[in-house]
Amino acid sequence: MKRLFFYCLLLVLFVQCGGVKREQTRQYEEALDKGNTYWAQNKYKDAKTYYAQALKLRPNDVYVKNRLTAIDSLLALQKAEKKAPVKKLLPPKEYAFEDSFVEGFARVKNGKKWGYIDRNKQEIVELKYDEASHFSGGFARVRIKDKFGFIDTTGKEIVEPKDYEKAGKFGEEGLAFVMKENKEGESKYGYVDTTGKEAVELKYDWAGNFSEERAKVSVGNKFGFINPKGKEVIALEYDGVRNFKNELAAVWKNRKWGFVDDQGKEIIPFKYDRVEDFRNKKYKDKYGNKKEDILALVVLEGKTFFINKKDKCVVDCE
Repeated sequence: MKRLFFYCLLLVLFVQCGGVKREQTRQYEEALDKGNTYWAQNKYKDAKTYYAQALKLRPNDVYVKNRLTAIDSLLALQKAEKKAPVKKLLPPKEYAFEDSFVEGFARVKNGKKWGYIDRNKQEIVELKYDEASHFSGGFARVRIKDKFGFIDTTGKEIVEPKDYEKAGKFGEEGLAFVMKENKEGESKYGYVDTTGKEAVELKYDWAGNFSEERAKVSVGNKFGFINPKGKEVIALEYDGVRNFKNELAAVWKNRKWGFVDDQGKEIIPFKYDRVEDFRNKKYKDKYGNKKEDILALVVLEGKTFFINKKDKCVVDCE
């Protein structure tokens, strides 16, 4: 009888623990979702509140830690800008080339060297780089000789251009791919965060920019996807992949194309000879009514038409 009571007690405790864990997971996902929403709206103080809640539930979460670090930097910059005394504007300089403004800054060039100006035509970065990209997510890729790095909007080099032979761009995830040769002379890719730290180990043979919180990576000739935490959420088993667009990614296997969701679930089977990404498309149905939907162009046995996310032909079906 005592043994039966003991087993019943263990069962009750097990069920209770499972319920607590599920509730913690729900709270974490809710806090993370709200944090991401406020981040996308540039409401950094609100985002920080919810990211902090998520971190309490999962203290080792690298993704959340990176977001909090980036938010602290952004809030500090905003505070400094408010306190900074009004500077007297200098007379605008003349440049051989002046690009259009992106995120409030424009690339400028004299001779073979690049720098940046703000909307007041003030030079925020001296012309010293051999290559300079547009700002993306508050950071810009720059190159000196054959090495790449990144600067922030103050001109500070968060990654000095001295180690990496290739680099991507920062997105909402706060990560950018970088590449350098290891001791064996092999080119390996990984990711740095907005503080300049290597957030994802340089272990891949190829890597791409993030899109919808997923990034393409490969080892050998097989491709898959990682999330902002560096976890391989979609196995490296495909012969080719495209970036996620409108929640689906085109993937290639055994010479046929299909589509998967952000967890790697096959949504549209591998049967098409060619596909394009899902995009918003306006069209007329067979009755002449104007319609609009997220569709993808596909080619099957020489026929070209458009399908929806349920793999149903919608346009040019005949």
